[in-house]
Amino acid sequence: MTEDSAYAVLDDGALNALLERPLTELSVDELMALKDACAARGIRVCNSASIETVLLAFFAAKVGVPFVQALSQRAANSVADWSKEVTSAVRRHLKWKGLHQDTPLISLPDKMTDEAWLVLFEMVNANELHGKVQWDETAKTWRAGE
Repeated sequence: MTEDSAYAVLDDGALNALLERPLTELSVDELMALKDACAARGIRVCNSASIETVLLAFFAAKVGVPFVQALSQRAANSVADWSKEVTSAVRRHLKWKGLHQDTPLISLPDKMTDEAWLVLFEMVNANELHGKVQWDETAKTWRAGE
């Protein structure tokens, strides 16, 4: 900036007064005066992103988006495989025990959490699934149902 710029005349008090106000309330002239006053004090103010920033953002998006999509797909597949494993374990348990009065009846909650699936899977593996069970959210365990 040139020294004869109309905006370079801000003293420290006027500059501090502008900095204390929200930038959205400043007029264009006040913003330009603020920019010139900062430039006069050696503070660089950029109105646009550098080419390095634009390229970095472009490559981050090109690499990051597919990575996040693949990660979320793997997580979804893992949950689907896990639920299939629990279902098949319950079916094996039913075939092994036979279909009679002791056949387990699992009352699933509206929103089945990962913790509930894990505890159910552990109960099936330990052969502890008997009668009617339902998830108790406060105790974080499966309890005998009514």
